Amino acid sequence: MKIFIPIEIKKRELDSRLLIGREMSKKGLEVFIGRKEKINELALRNSNSIYFAKSAAISDLPLFIKLKQMNHKIAVLDEEAIVHINPKTHLKERFNKETLKLLDLYCAWGEYDSSLVKKIFPNQKNKIVITGNPRIDLLRKDMRGFHEKRIDKVYKKYGDFILIPSNFAMCNHFEKGGLVKLLKDLEVIKNIKDINLYKRYSEHFQKIFDIFFSDIIKLAEKLPNITFIVRPHPSENKTTFLKMFNQIPNIKVLSHGPITDWLGASKLIIHNGCTTAVEGTVMGKKVLSYRPIINEKYELNFPNQISDEVFNYETLLDKVKENINTVNEFKLETNKVLTLRKYLSSLNNEFSFKKISRYVFEIIKKDDYKKINRIKIYFLIFSRTIIIKLRSLKKIFIGARINDYKIQKFDY
Repeated sequence: MKIFIPIEIKKRELDSRLLIGREMSKKGLEVFIGRKEKINELALRNSNSIYFAKSAAISDLPLFIKLKQMNHKIAVLDEEAIVHINPKTHLKERFNKETLKLLDLYCAWGEYDSSLVKKIFPNQKNKIVITGNPRIDLLRKDMRGFHEKRIDKVYKKYGDFILIPSNFAMCNHFEKGGLVKLLKDLEVIKNIKDINLYKRYSEHFQKIFDIFFSDIIKLAEKLPNITFIVRPHPSENKTTFLKMFNQIPNIKVLSHGPITDWLGASKLIIHNGCTTAVEGTVMGKKVLSYRPIINEKYELNFPNQISDEVFNYETLLDKVKENINTVNEFKLETNKVLTLRKYLSSLNNEFSFKKISRYVFEIIKKDDYKKINRIKIYFLIFSRTIIIKLRSLKKIFIGARINDYKIQKFDY
């Protein structure tokens, strides 16, 4: 039996999906991992298999219907399940009752997103299980050796630096007006009321964007011996940052390599509502959430809640000076630890990739698959050295009819 695992953002999703694939291949499944469009094509040429989806939105419905016609089982682990404006907007963007009906399994990051989905879709609650996300597995102390050599390589090249993960695709999208276009395609924006909501949302984050990076420039000029590395979001326009910082020698705009390598090598993280802050916190890094403008209607609460929140430039400067030379892992306050555990179930118990594999096999009848004796993972081999050298195989994953935006996202 086969399992098809699509990815869209290679550097963010690849390692965690490989963990899932490796675990399932050990139990007898043939695993196919690759760019979403190519995996979808392959899945629809097969039957009686498993499709491991990234979301259960209305835009997924046509594919899910076709998959069910081919007698596939469908499981979902939503990569965007824990960071969003508010639950109502998130549910509208990421879920649909018709797609949930077609699911066999929904894997939740933790109690937060599990409860949210069960509350709104009580008829589907038996399909919802708390597994965690393998992205978190890879950040735990007992798995960090996986990143150690790559982290050392980053540190040797760049020394001590402050990492600035950007999360402003809503106002600095790769394509002008790209966010609204995307949400229209996903049928999230349906009327003038929806357009106005996201217009105000974009305007709010444009104000934050302007102040946030203006103050990062001030920090860099004030602290010329410290390197600042700005990492654009996969959906952002990188050129905006290259132009903005081209006269600031100690600010670098870089996007190569998995984010975990940069987190592990960094001395300090400064963000505003970014999921990377969650990953940095799990890795024991000091994380500052710089919030020069606040509108609770549009805030991305979870990453801010577990960070050390800062609201003006003067305090930001003091916090940077205070923490830049600290070498020990930071310990969170009790209330922040409780918040983290509410959202992330696999911080220190069973690995989520093992839970996911177990639940997937529970939806497969014993006679539905044939045991094989060796690991088979197609398209991407479970070896980091080989994965890094996959440029020559780019056409396998990207194909010839993909726009630049999708190429950029897959290359992250």
